[in-house]
Amino acid sequence: MMPFFTEHYGNASSKGHPFGWAAEEAVEQAREAVAECLGAEPGEIVFTSGATEAINAAMKGVAGAYARKGRHLVTVQTEHKAVLDTCRALERQGFTVTYLSVHPNSLLDLDALDAALTDETILVAVMWANNETGVLNFQPSKPFFIFTIRLPAFGRLRGFFSETNLSGYMIDYVSGTLAEKKLTLAVIDVQGLGYRLLIPTSTYEKLPPDGQRVKLFAYQHVREDALLLFGFATQAERTMFEVMLGVSGIGPKLALAALSAMSPAELRGYVLEGDSRFLTNIPGVGRKTAERLIIELRDRLAPMEFGRMDASPLSGGSEARAAARADALAALETLGLSRASAEKSLRKVLRAHPGIQTADELIRLALRES
Repeated sequence: MMPFFTEHYGNASSKGHPFGWAAEEAVEQAREAVAECLGAEPGEIVFTSGATEAINAAMKGVAGAYARKGRHLVTVQTEHKAVLDTCRALERQGFTVTYLSVHPNSLLDLDALDAALTDETILVAVMWANNETGVLNFQPSKPFFIFTIRLPAFGRLRGFFSETNLSGYMIDYVSGTLAEKKLTLAVIDVQGLGYRLLIPTSTYEKLPPDGQRVKLFAYQHVREDALLLFGFATQAERTMFEVMLGVSGIGPKLALAALSAMSPAELRGYVLEGDSRFLTNIPGVGRKTAERLIIELRDRLAPMEFGRMDASPLSGGSEARAAARADALAALETLGLSRASAEKSLRKVLRAHPGIQTADELIRLALRES
């Protein structure tokens, strides 16, 4: 930061001179760096001048966005002053706020929090760690975020905070009738309820025709703005997906791309061998990310054993080969390659491997060529 306190003192919002351009470029580089660490998109990173501005922006933004669904908020009497001031400002705008008391040891009573929720509750603002007392209101191993959806849908909060990890195996698998399948998703009908699961192309290749029974291992991923369900044909795929999410800067999109490019066994092998060159064939993985994958995954993957993944062979003939090529081309574009780059890679693969049988194999080899 020192150069921007001394030499480069332009305002990043000033678009009319070089000093402003240099500052703006630095801010955008910082935004991209933070987004990579969090597994987010750069456009999702908003810089503020401090905690007070951030709290105001978040709480008032949520209140405004969800006002039609409800106008009730819940917080704690020992909250940060910026939270309490924002709550009072929202009360003047017609919102109602419940201010919960705490135990003598400053801990929040989760039963009281649960009882305070109503169908009108749209936001709960509670510190994880109180900056004045040092008290941890929730288990440090569990995630905490400000809810921006109707809370009663989650059931009892005591179980939610104390027993359930939001992301993981709340839904272990989904078994039912395959209602729809695309290269990146599958819809499974379970007694009239359709589960939409995001999938890697390796799982797509193993799906039966629409209307047949199918079972996919599931992984639930929670963000502040979405509840996502991912599906995998094998437990090895799901395990590798979860392990990759533990790497800083790796999100679900990149983890799916990795599983579409290579099998869990292959990925493990490249990590253990320290082969960053092959890892950079994964769309979105550059040299630095590949090196970080090797450093952070080597010890975790060493004791794991992934068997060879079964392919779903296509019948021989030009018709099946053309269908496999079309599926592979669409998948490569979905994974971030331009159509021209995808077609070029596919041509190389088909020349080098004339006997290739599956779209899954075609995609993996094409990603290595790209």
